[in-house]
Amino acid sequence: MRETGRTENRRRRGWRGASVRGRRRERAAWWGGMLVSALLHALILFGPAGRAPEFARLATPGANPPEAPSRPRATAGNAQVALAWTAGDNGGAAITSWDVRRKAGDGAWGDWTEVPGSGASTTSHTATTLTNGTEYTFQVRAVNSAGDGAA
Repeated sequence: MRETGRTENRRRRGWRGASVRGRRRERAAWWGGMLVSALLHALILFGPAGRAPEFARLATPGANPPEAPSRPRATAGNAQVALAWTAGDNGGAAITSWDVRRKAGDGAWGDWTEVPGSGASTTSHTATTLTNGTEYTFQVRAVNSAGDGAA
């Protein structure tokens, strides 16, 4: 019986292993797996918000997370609120940013939402895109190289 077909011819010439097409698929799967692995590690390290979590930050030796700032003073405007606060102790490292978040209402229940653009290095911020007639509660916390401070 005569052998025909590429697979049979490769076997006769001592070819071992998968075809070139199969090797390309294996390489593509390997690189695809490496890409997924790299993206997953980046997501774990930097989180969905793109900021490194506390364990990944380079801390200043002997530094602690900053203390809570003073209670924010709020001045209402048309669909916005101007907030101002006084910084507490920085914990031995410079304050790198401020996190401001809000929720509708003043009760214990409700979802906190990060105020867009609140990573500034100043002790004031204007929260926009609010709904007139709705009561909001705001929290402010400092961030330094040792971590996030109390709100």
